[in-house]
Amino acid sequence: MLQRIVAVILALPLTATALAMLFILQRWYETFPGVIETGTYNAHFIRDVGCAVLVQAGVLFVYAFA
Repeated sequence: MLQRIVAVILALPLTATALAMLFILQRWYETFPGVIETGTYNAHFIRDVGCAVLVQAGVLFVYAFA
């Protein structure tokens, strides 16, 4: 039971981050700590990573509620 609770706790911020990466790309790039230091703004790459993070969050939710 504790593992499922931890899965949900981890999935919630992952979901929020992924949605920000998919829908408010420029703002996410400017405000998320440490991102600007990694290189120039690349919307395509941010969307790709956002999709991957959303899949990770989905897997955690499926694990928690299955």
